[in-house]
Amino acid sequence: MDKALAYIQTHKCAILKASQKFDIPYATLYNRFHGISIERNSHRPPLLSVQLEKKLIEVACKLAENGNGWTKSKFLQVASLLVGKPEKGLSDKWWKDLKLRHPDVRAIENKRKDTHKKIDEVEEGN
Repeated sequence: MDKALAYIQTHKCAILKASQKFDIPYATLYNRFHGISIERNSHRPPLLSVQLEKKLIEVACKLAENGNGWTKSKFLQVASLLVGKPEKGLSDKWWKDLKLRHPDVRAIENKRKDTHKKIDEVEEGN
């Protein structure tokens, strides 16, 4: 990138020519040459704080121990209320990411029932 910018300035050539010579996308080189900064935030802030997620999981675990286990849909419903998006709900991607952040979510079982299905098995119909 620096070589391409120097080439444009020393040879007084067009940005398009330099972008082709140095194999850099035209828009990228144009923006850099003109000082246009495009800030990207590739990591959106989490919908729920870490503390709130942990508290939600604790509540679900306690309910499961008392025989009132949550299904995936119930968990998503409660979480979407906490986020403030009850009408839209949370996505399956959010659910999968939650399980990656908190592997113990998979093990929440309804302790007083004979089936002992895991929380995500109930929704998937296994």
